[in-house]
Amino acid sequence: MTKTRQPAGMPAKSGKAASRAALKAQTAKDNATEPLGLSLPPVPRETETKPDRTAENNANQLKTLKEDAAALGVDFEEYAKAEGHDPVTGALLKSVAKTPYSGPMLALAAARKAYVKASNGIQCNGDKLATLCGAHPREATVAALILAMNLGHNPYLHMNPGQQSMNLRNKARHQVSSGMLSFAAIEKAYANHKAG
Repeated sequence: MTKTRQPAGMPAKSGKAASRAALKAQTAKDNATEPLGLSLPPVPRETETKPDRTAENNANQLKTLKEDAAALGVDFEEYAKAEGHDPVTGALLKSVAKTPYSGPMLALAAARKAYVKASNGIQCNGDKLATLCGAHPREATVAALILAMNLGHNPYLHMNPGQQSMNLRNKARHQVSSGMLSFAAIEKAYANHKAG
């Protein structure tokens, strides 16, 4: 039995793989051409109408509200209104608006509006540390902050470079605010990193 030689740079295909590839190519070719120029009109799909279950849902809601009010030992009508439902039909009242989001991410969204672009092109809050770090490339910032905080190693190696830099800057910002680190030490670390 003789083996055929594959051209350089082409992966060898097994007989099964070559057969599948040929079948796929033929199927694609057959599907691309219309037989004898004839085409069939599209078959209309039946429009399925879903039954209106609003009344059933409201009745179920009303039943649940009555059970909850009885279990809590409170007046049903007051309880239903407090939950935002009509005590007669169980329907959701239109006047009850959803409570808007008021979590901690709003502070971040508001603060981000005041961000500025540092000289290295990265968005920052513009404080003294961000301005100092923003004058250097990300890799230099990571190395200098590790050196300035005497960490000995990068505790954020499992993160991408941007996250490493951000976390180290936040750690340095905390140490500066608590008096454990000075801006002079950070500047010295940048100088030592450039020299080394």
